[in-house]
Amino acid sequence: MIASRLDSRVTLSRPTVRVTESGMRSLIFEPVGDTHAERVRMEGRSATEAGEAFADYSAEWRVRWRRDVKAGWRLHDPESGILYVIDNIIPNRRKGLLLLKCSRVNSPENDG
Repeated sequence: MIASRLDSRVTLSRPTVRVTESGMRSLIFEPVGDTHAERVRMEGRSATEAGEAFADYSAEWRVRWRRDVKAGWRLHDPESGILYVIDNIIPNRRKGLLLLKCSRVNSPENDG
């Protein structure tokens, strides 16, 4: 494995469906764990949805190889406080790394 400059730590979370006592199903994200990461690229733009303007971010993160990561999982960057959804995963087996293409989750968690 050829190491990269993985100078940050991020938290990965996977989606889980829970059934409440009333029988209602809800989607929650359970933390899987922290991993070493490097932000390769970050892009910001302004977007308007339903007449409301909000900041829209996308980022690419390089992380150590993990077999369990899937598109739809979430990635939290504690340094910036931004929560991302993983859109695409590009493996690099030779280097033992994954490139995660992510977009910002539009939620109250990101409006801090």
